[in-house]
Amino acid sequence: MKYKKTTLLPDIAYEKRNTILKRILYFAISVVLILFGLTTSYRMRWISDDAFISLRYAKNFADGKGLVFNEGEFVEGYTNFFWTILLIPFHLSNQIDPVEACYFFGILSFFGTCIYLILFCKKLSPIPFALSCFVLLYHNRIFATGGLETSLHGFILLSASYHLIYCRTTNFYKIIPGILLSSLSCHNRPDGILFHILAGIYIILKFLQESKSNHTNLRFDFL
Repeated sequence: MKYKKTTLLPDIAYEKRNTILKRILYFAISVVLILFGLTTSYRMRWISDDAFISLRYAKNFADGKGLVFNEGEFVEGYTNFFWTILLIPFHLSNQIDPVEACYFFGILSFFGTCIYLILFCKKLSPIPFALSCFVLLYHNRIFATGGLETSLHGFILLSASYHLIYCRTTNFYKIIPGILLSSLSCHNRPDGILFHILAGIYIILKFLQESKSNHTNLRFDFL
């Protein structure tokens, strides 16, 4: 009786090599997209008029006048508390221009968003589709700077979503990063409270679902 030669090992080797090549291609495309996004964002950097409201509050606080726009007038004229606080250290010395600090935090947030988009979708698509859409959209690169909290807010919301959704079990220590980032969004912009409420509802529903599943498994094990 004649036996056919097995091709199992060559097939396994081919699949392994093919997987490695796909990963290399995915990584290469991602790097090119991120570099393109960072470079063009920096070249198109700009500062909006509203950014100087936060900068003035930060400067007055650094000068010991309190978190005020005009000395002695305790009016909360900002809506981006966390962003304003970030800018205070750069008013304590003349070594770094606060406007440059705005550019830095904005572009750094843009970079962080790119990384989390890769983490979010690396198992869902053979190509970095979400990253491509984000980077190639002109206005995302424009508003990477601008001097406001827009880019940072997007990064906080996306990173919080990642840590909440990809947490396998609703363990307190595992969801701490997501909860902290979600809480931070409330301090960065008022509309962050909407996300924080939705995040809380999601955690509660996920916890109830896991509790029900564990209860069902225990009942079947007992039977």
